[in-house]
Amino acid sequence: MKLSLFGVLALALLTTFGWACAAQAADFTVRSLDLYPSGAKFVLEVASQGDFEIELPGAFREDSVRLLNPLDAEDFKVVSRRRAGWTPPALAGLKAEVEAQSAAVARLNARKSAFQQTLRLLEAIVPAPEDGTQARDLIAYVREAQTLKLDAEKELAELTPALALETEKLDVLREELEARTPDGAGSFLLVSGHGHGDAVLLLEAFAEAAEWSPRYTMNLTTATGAIETDLFALAEQRTGLDYSGVVTFHTKAQDEGVRAPELAPLRVGLKPKEQDGDVLKFRMSMNGAMAIAPDAVAASPEKAVRPAPRRLTMTTTLSDRTVTGQGTLSGAGLPSTFTLGRIDLTGKPLLVLIPEQRGSAWLVASMDNAETSLIPGRADLMVDGAPAGVTSLPEYGVGQMRLPFGYAPLITASKEPLVAKTGSSWFSGVSTNGYRIKVTNGMAEDRTVTVRDRLPIPTDDKVKLEVKRIDPAPAERDPENRLTWELSVKAGETVEIVVDYALSYPSGEELLYR
Repeated sequence: MKLSLFGVLALALLTTFGWACAAQAADFTVRSLDLYPSGAKFVLEVASQGDFEIELPGAFREDSVRLLNPLDAEDFKVVSRRRAGWTPPALAGLKAEVEAQSAAVARLNARKSAFQQTLRLLEAIVPAPEDGTQARDLIAYVREAQTLKLDAEKELAELTPALALETEKLDVLREELEARTPDGAGSFLLVSGHGHGDAVLLLEAFAEAAEWSPRYTMNLTTATGAIETDLFALAEQRTGLDYSGVVTFHTKAQDEGVRAPELAPLRVGLKPKEQDGDVLKFRMSMNGAMAIAPDAVAASPEKAVRPAPRRLTMTTTLSDRTVTGQGTLSGAGLPSTFTLGRIDLTGKPLLVLIPEQRGSAWLVASMDNAETSLIPGRADLMVDGAPAGVTSLPEYGVGQMRLPFGYAPLITASKEPLVAKTGSSWFSGVSTNGYRIKVTNGMAEDRTVTVRDRLPIPTDDKVKLEVKRIDPAPAERDPENRLTWELSVKAGETVEIVVDYALSYPSGEELLYR
């Protein structure tokens, strides 16, 4: 029977489908899954019915496997074993695909070898006239041989690119299998024992090959201050066991052991005198003023996906916070996204200008009495439904929160030094300083903006600060000499802030800002 190239490929596809659908029998089921920032805890159900024996992937820690109901079984053992070619259940389908594709490539290679052998035989057989072959028979033979040779060469020409394509598919599948194979795939845990009666045994097992991270989408409505906040979990695990159901996500890593800290004694002695080179290095490293960092800074915009709202339920203890989500998580390391729920927050939108750090305003939502805590995570930001940027949220408990929502490029501020009125001299011991801040509203609507800057703080009794003029007066001046203004700026208007001060210090000394 002559098998066409199409028939070979169709057979390969049928074989692949048949193998992929063949599931490995399991002696246990996964009852629950807890995910930690690094690691996963599984609870497994095992129908005992007397003696039992199950195989767990080698990704699980041998010392973590234990019975949660030990009175229902005896002779419980966990032994690590090695077996060449053993595949975790989550990768059984992919391994079947690799084997099926390998068989298909082998069949194509066999056909290629057969055609090549046919060509070699046709070229080697040449009838001799002394054998008594009639001329017409010789001509017929040559014609038939030419026909066979042409057919074989045609089949080879069609087979070669198909073989290359199927070989490439095989290489891709093998690379995927290797990449998704968890640590310890060359070994497994043999769990055995004897159950009493028909009791369902519960096993707990922990593996490091798992992780999750929180991800937010946050939409600020500037007219009302409402902040629709959706929390997701980006999760993956490479234990070799698939899971579908409710997942409990923990914010605290599962510690192998807990030990109370001890306070070490505090010792004090005389500091060795610094060498001139060390002093110079110190001054160079500390020279200049440090920038005032905003509460958080937004990055480049990204499109965010808004799911259907589901209210977030978070369980909080002194040592951990947990949230739950439902979905499917592959044991072969494929990432999954879980929708955890929505948090409704309300804040006061603020336009904050720190001209020493940036020329445009930050849009910040301020909350004084937030009732929901936020766990650290990346947040996709939107303002009035439009993408505004990306930021990393810090840890927020209930109470005061300041959430960033990107930049407002049309609200700007510039800072320039004042020209000294009396001049200053190094030897006089007086430094006259000051600056002018210009705030511009480039929008079509009037805006209220918050401007922040600072005065120096003398750290030496020999250095004296004299504030000569601050116009307009700041709304707040904190103990760290940080200044805050609340300004109403009309559309297209520019307003100015003038700060004038002087520093006096002993003659011949040098001021060092840090």
